[in-house]
Amino acid sequence: FFFQAEDGIRDHCVTGVQTCALPISFLSRRPSLLLAAAYGLGTCVWSVSSQSLWQHGPNELYLSMAVFFLHGIRDRLAGVVGASLAFCAAVWCRPTSAIFAIAGIALLHWRRTLVYAAAAAPFAGLMLYYNAHFFGSPWTFGESVVAQDAAITSGESTSIWQTPFWVGANGLLFSPGRGLFTHSPFLIFSLIGAWWAWRDAQFRALRPWTVAVLTTWCIHFVYYDWWGGFSFGYRPIVDTALFLVLLQVPVFLRDWKRWSTAVFGVYGVLLAVSVYVQVLGAWVFDVASWNNRAMYRVRLPDGKTYTTYDLKQAQQSQRRDSAAMETDRKSTRLNSSHTVISYAVFC
Repeated sequence: FFFQAEDGIRDHCVTGVQTCALPISFLSRRPSLLLAAAYGLGTCVWSVSSQSLWQHGPNELYLSMAVFFLHGIRDRLAGVVGASLAFCAAVWCRPTSAIFAIAGIALLHWRRTLVYAAAAAPFAGLMLYYNAHFFGSPWTFGESVVAQDAAITSGESTSIWQTPFWVGANGLLFSPGRGLFTHSPFLIFSLIGAWWAWRDAQFRALRPWTVAVLTTWCIHFVYYDWWGGFSFGYRPIVDTALFLVLLQVPVFLRDWKRWSTAVFGVYGVLLAVSVYVQVLGAWVFDVASWNNRAMYRVRLPDGKTYTTYDLKQAQQSQRRDSAAMETDRKSTRLNSSHTVISYAVFC
């Protein structure tokens, strides 16, 4: 337990330091510190990444280092090599970080891109060899093998890409249990920043991150386990919180001195709510009560099934349907009024 906590705290704290340095290269000290504090306290980086031995803690550390090199010293050879190596380490933690590594190429001159690729080649080759040796293919990762087995066990489908897009999108962005904008509502301002990044040429360096964030989101929206298992908040896409905070830079840089009291108030309230939610996740969250609720599957006389978390509802529905079948066992078709009642109870 102590080693686990130590690892989580160390990775999280260094991530916070690196992230604090990022917006300072764009902004003055005061808004930079505000953004760094918002990232560290108002996102699931605190309630998820720093609380257990997820891959997210070190992954966010390496991503923040890579972005620091790219935005801070990408004109130097050391910056390009440092960004490449940091991205390699991030991909080793979570393969989806390769999306951000590819997006980073857009910030480099083509000659620097060759150096960037050359620095990454040995580490990419080692990972591909590892996959080929243990999983039979260079492009088969451990995560995909485990996910395939879990998808088959669930019995729903053999494909790991089985969730309807809008179901996963609604779940990971807006649902009470997993939504990004419900657990960290201050990140709504990141959407405004993304709009400015594409509208104003001075923020074009942030454009690749908007594409990378959306791509990462879309992958997790259709993933069979879009909710991220037993966890708090938006764990599957928590790594994108770093880039969402960076996308608030245009909002602060353009409008910081022109913000009205009302705008400051809205941002402050949303940030306060975000911090409060993360406090619950870090100190009050209980895996069993939050994720391990008993689910009941009720089979109706017509063969259809539905699921509910309400035991009393399941028992009442079962008794009612059993009584209906007892009085009408010779009938092969349910009475229409009974069907209406059953689905009314379900609703």
